[in-house]
Amino acid sequence: MNDTGKGFINLSALVAIFFSGLSFGMGHLYIGFGFVFWFALSTVVLVGIRKDEEELK
Repeated sequence: MNDTGKGFINLSALVAIFFSGLSFGMGHLYIGFGFVFWFALSTVVLVGIRKDEEELK
């Protein structure tokens, strides 16, 4: 995957962290947990991409 894709996933993870904190702070737990799941999913995808790139080298 190119650097733009990895940058988008990193940005997505940061946005998820921000909105989960904001949602938990405002008392919207169900929305906060949704963003925590979003962060976890984007982290798993990013780790998978890095493993694939290491295998190709």
